[in-house]
Amino acid sequence: LEITDAAAQRHRLVLEKLPGHLALSSTPAGARVLLDGESRGTTPLQLADLRPGTYRLEVRHPRYRTLTREIEVAGGDQILALDLQLEPAWGQVRVDSRPSGARVLVAGTPVGNTPAEVPVVAGEELRLELDGYRNWQRSLDLAPGERRDLGVIDLAPADASLRLLSDPPGASVTLNGHHRGRTPLTLEVSPGQTHQVVLFLPGHADASRKIRLTSGQTRTLEVQLEPRLGQVEIQLQPEDAELYIDGRRYAGASHHLELPARPHQLRVERAGYLAEARTLTPTPGAPQTLRIALRTPEQARLAALPDTLDSPAGGTLRLFRPAATFTLGAGRREQGRRSDQVEHKVSLQRPFYLGTHEVTNAQYKRFDPDHSSSHTGGNTLDLARQPVVRVSWIQAVRFCNWLSERAGLEPFYRIRGGRVTGVDAGATGYRLPTEAEWAWAARIDASGRRRTFPWGEAFPPAAASENIAGSEAGDLVAARVAGIDDGFPVSAPVGSFPANAKGLWDLGGNVAEWVHDRYAVPLAGAPVTIDPLGPEDGTGHVIRGPSWRHGGLVELRLAYRAQGESGRDDLGFRLARYAE
Repeated sequence: LEITDAAAQRHRLVLEKLPGHLALSSTPAGARVLLDGESRGTTPLQLADLRPGTYRLEVRHPRYRTLTREIEVAGGDQILALDLQLEPAWGQVRVDSRPSGARVLVAGTPVGNTPAEVPVVAGEELRLELDGYRNWQRSLDLAPGERRDLGVIDLAPADASLRLLSDPPGASVTLNGHHRGRTPLTLEVSPGQTHQVVLFLPGHADASRKIRLTSGQTRTLEVQLEPRLGQVEIQLQPEDAELYIDGRRYAGASHHLELPARPHQLRVERAGYLAEARTLTPTPGAPQTLRIALRTPEQARLAALPDTLDSPAGGTLRLFRPAATFTLGAGRREQGRRSDQVEHKVSLQRPFYLGTHEVTNAQYKRFDPDHSSSHTGGNTLDLARQPVVRVSWIQAVRFCNWLSERAGLEPFYRIRGGRVTGVDAGATGYRLPTEAEWAWAARIDASGRRRTFPWGEAFPPAAASENIAGSEAGDLVAARVAGIDDGFPVSAPVGSFPANAKGLWDLGGNVAEWVHDRYAVPLAGAPVTIDPLGPEDGTGHVIRGPSWRHGGLVELRLAYRAQGESGRDDLGFRLARYAE
């Protein structure tokens, strides 16, 4: 209160009411009291110094209905006294049993023996127990004050107990056709009945037993499971690799084993090789031979390469791992041989991808939309699925580098000022096939022998198996194969004729193909070259393969070579790239 120098002063004072008090009692006593949700104690209860106002009162007692009401505390040091009568929440249940004398439990608490009348709150469980008999229980939904007579409960004889053991353990168990678990296992079974028990364990014969137990009887059944064995021979490469079966080590390179007829986990290890894991399931009466050859990290890396690739322009490339040494060129006595077809040995060791088809007009125009393969003799060469032609060697190389950039690969060719100044032999970018790769893909069969013609060894061919110059070519060509009509006077859509044994189309016809190598005459007796990229110097670049313009024996031979730099109306190319 502030007093000033003024002669007359006025101050307003507001009196605050004193708190009130609450006195609570209940029947029965011991009820828990909550005021505005806060527990304040149990009755009888005195609560002092409550601020005046309205409160929510809850009074709770086990087995009684919760009492809830709003109360008003007046304050002014007045006492609000309340004596509360709680309503019972139970009903009365009468129950008897046959035989009588069973223990009666309500919510797990013993309350007497049958016959009996007991209080039960709604939702509580009533249970009867008697030695030698099964327990009987039920949850009851009673209204407060309700009286219910359950009559006489017939108690069933107690189950018998069966403990099952097996050797080996872990067997699945069925009882009367129903799965019950795995051994070791204890089962409760109905007394006085015959039960069928069956044990199953992979690699072992099923075991079946019939049992009959009396009420309350406990029995242990031990079952020896008979293994079912299968014969297995396991051969390892390298021979000193270590074999583990289900964690157990077996020595030696060849193993003749009898194993239980169930899945086994095999693991083979050796330093310097990648471990290999297998799952083996022997079969009785059916011997098996399993050969496991470990791979070095390099072999595994090569094995993980995809069998095919799709180029960014479309078209598929197939993976090849030749690991082969063979002879390029043609023997001196071969009919149609030319002087530039000198025999010399090469070896292909580096895996590579090779286009399954020649590059089409549609694919090339994604790189050069203005290019036209044009037409010849009134026949178009520019359909989308026809092979692109009138492409020079350098144009084909630029297309390869463009694909490499689109695919995020290191370009194979180094191009400066419109000229190829070198190559990156370690790159995996797109390129033209080497002459050795082309010849291996076109000429060398599975046995390593060289084919003379795309269709075999005889000339002329008996039927049209490639797009070459037959009677359909008319005056477009200088020479034609007599008696042959392949239906295409000029180039055909790629893949129109059957693929060769390597799954490659048109290596023996349709259009001739640029390869990577410079053109030169090989030296006779030169040492074997591995993965050759051709000579460093030469006149132009090598062209391989027959085309729709060729009808003579010389040009239709797979050993035929030509050279050039500029495009032709019967000259295209296919893609290649190293696998790694």
